[in-house]
Amino acid sequence: MDVPWQGKFDMFCGIYAASHLVMELGSGRVRDQASVFRDLIASAEALKLLSAKRITDLGFSDRQIARIFNGLSPTRRRNLRATPFSSSAFKEWKAGRTGRQVIGSGCGAIIQQDGDCHWIAALRVDESGQYDCYDSWSQSPVNKRGRINWGRGVLIGPNDLGELN
Repeated sequence: MDVPWQGKFDMFCGIYAASHLVMELGSGRVRDQASVFRDLIASAEALKLLSAKRITDLGFSDRQIARIFNGLSPTRRRNLRATPFSSSAFKEWKAGRTGRQVIGSGCGAIIQQDGDCHWIAALRVDESGQYDCYDSWSQSPVNKRGRINWGRGVLIGPNDLGELN
């Protein structure tokens, strides 16, 4: 799969991460990540979340990324749903689960890169217990991380994911 690179002057890293997770996790085969990206940008526009300042300086918060993602129809988001880590529904659902159980259960996550304002996608857990993460700014798009900070981010998982419904 061709990996789209994020522009150095835009703050769409959360949107790139979301489009990558749709490609990796969504039901039905998606062939064009660019069309998913365009759908997410159109959703942000419909929600009045696009402005010059947001595009060049602010980016999107975890709750805004979830709103943008869930603003698509279930078909367009490939029967996935976004839930912010800060929501009570996510906290209750995650209680008693390790991060590796969460990511290993058909879910992905949009997480912050080391407390930065940059979002990346956590995709899967490898055999050594490391998380495979997609970074739209990186020249090697899949990076390894030893842990995830569950304080801020967005879970991307199936529509029918237990108590999150």
